[in-house]
Amino acid sequence: MQPAKTLSALVLTIMAATGQATNEVFQESFCVTTSESHSPSATQLAQFDAAVRTTGQFVRYCDTCDESHKEIVYKRLTPLPSDKSFGDIVFNVWASEDNELGVDFKMYSSLRDANRGGAKAWKFCNYDDETKQIGFPRDCGPKEATKFQWNTESPVQAQNTAAKTVQFCTLSTEPVVKKIRLGSKTVKNSKYISEA
Repeated sequence: MQPAKTLSALVLTIMAATGQATNEVFQESFCVTTSESHSPSATQLAQFDAAVRTTGQFVRYCDTCDESHKEIVYKRLTPLPSDKSFGDIVFNVWASEDNELGVDFKMYSSLRDANRGGAKAWKFCNYDDETKQIGFPRDCGPKEATKFQWNTESPVQAQNTAAKTVQFCTLSTEPVVKKIRLGSKTVKNSKYISEA
């Protein structure tokens, strides 16, 4: 058994016994950060594509985005054809071909919602703004269009989005604890698990 799983099982048992709040999610396995001044390299895009093909899911973190878009989970339902790339779809132009909401993937506003099944899956998505180079997730939202939450590689469009710096992380297929709330302190998985 891996240490992360052992720790997770132990923490979940302690949390259940003490009534402390937990958030069960998947562990981050590969992360790429992009900002107005930094774009992922070709190697990072290829690694991201390979990781999403393996795990079938990723999360995007954006501290400056609307509440519904601070943490977006993308869960793939169908395989992405080999002539397509998750790197292109996510970072360059959020495209509809082989990437339709409810057919090819589902999205959620949090890891917690994603782990609880389809009840809180997003209902709206649009795509294909190639002229402006609008990336993930264009105007997709929980119920209706939510504008200016996308990431972009275009310096002109970067001025129009709330997503100034975002981090994309692929997610493992094994659930672990993302964060643990003990009184007033929150311990996040990457630091906590690496010290276990």
